[in-house]
Formats: sequence, structure tokens, C-alpha cells
Amino acid sequence: MRDILVIKDPEVAKLLADKTRRDILRLLSIRELSPCQIAKVLNKNVSSIAHHLRRLEEAGLVELCGTRVKGNVVEKYYRAAARRFIVSFSLWEAGSGAPAAEWLNDVVYSVVKALPSFGFEVRGSEEAVAERIKTLLVRRQLALERVAARQRETVPNACALSVLLEVVSLMMLMRDEEFLGALEWLRGAIVEGERGG
Repeated sequence: MRDILVIKDPEVAKLLADKTRRDILRLLSIRELSPCQIAKVLNKNVSSIAHHLRRLEEAGLVELCGTRVKGNVVEKYYRAAARRFIVSFSLWEAGSGAPAAEWLNDVVYSVVKALPSFGFEVRGSEEAVAERIKTLLVRRQLALERVAARQRETVPNACALSVLLEVVSLMMLMRDEEFLGALEWLRGAIVEGERGG
């Protein structure tokens, strides 16, 4: 199993739109499981899980890692092809109508609207704040992809991998003028409101 798999194929990325498939990948990134075991954990029928596994295997996101014979039945066991999957930013900007681009816009505007929930206020244009937040997210995603592309050896500890990706991505972002410019602009546009009791 690889540590990181960057998904650049839009058809493969579409497979991740399904919650059941994402749940299967999460389970299989933790341990090897059979379709019956996955079905029990997710409270789904085995035929549905087998269908999803076939699609994920064809896309290279899961792999058959073994079989076990139980009586007359040969049970297949699967694992995720990677511990972490990253959908490439190149798919996010595939056009203004791209689902990922629409999702990103929805998230960014939700963030702007939710700032008061954490005691922050927006000074000026919410649209401008949303655009700067989007810049931060996009630049962070690109840094993460660059870090993933640099990996030379497997990191045995999953927690260490997550921390390492975060730290090295942040180091890259500290040299990214576009990221730093958006962050500095936001410092003046998002202010801490009065503290509630």
C-alpha cells in the first residue's frame, strides 16, 4: 500500500462522490477486509459492496490482497491502494461548471457566513473575502500535491504521515507569495469581534 495516491483522472474522482465508496476506502486504508466484513460494518448488503469494490478495483483504488477458504467458499480480502487519496487540483478547475469547482465555491461562501459563529466579523466585501479564502485553499491543495509528488519512501506511521504532510506543506506555503498575500489581506478583512460570555 502506498502512502499517498493523487487522483488525476476525472472518472476515478467521480467514484469518490459516492459516500459508500469513500467509507469502503476509509475502512480498507485501516485494515484488510472481505466484502462480507465491509457489509456488516456499513450495514449494507454484500452484493452492493461487491459492486462498489469491483468499481474501486478497476480504478486502481483498492487491490485484492489475499483469499481465505472457509468450507466451500473462497473469501476475497481487499485493501486500499493508498492510506490517503488526494484529488488533484487540476480536476477542481476543469471549468466553471465542474462539480468540484461548484463544491469549492459553496464551501468558501459557507465559511464566510459562518465566521460570526466563531466570533469573527467581515469588514468589507464578503465576495472578496470568499475569493481570498478560496486562494488559501487552492494554494494549500497545490502545496499538498507537490509534497505528495516528492515522496521517496513509505512512512510507516499513519499519524506521522499526516503531520509530515501538514508541516512540509506549510513550509512550502510560507514561500508562496500568492498564499501569503491572500493571508495578509484577510488579516485586515476578518476581525475578532467582541467576546461573548
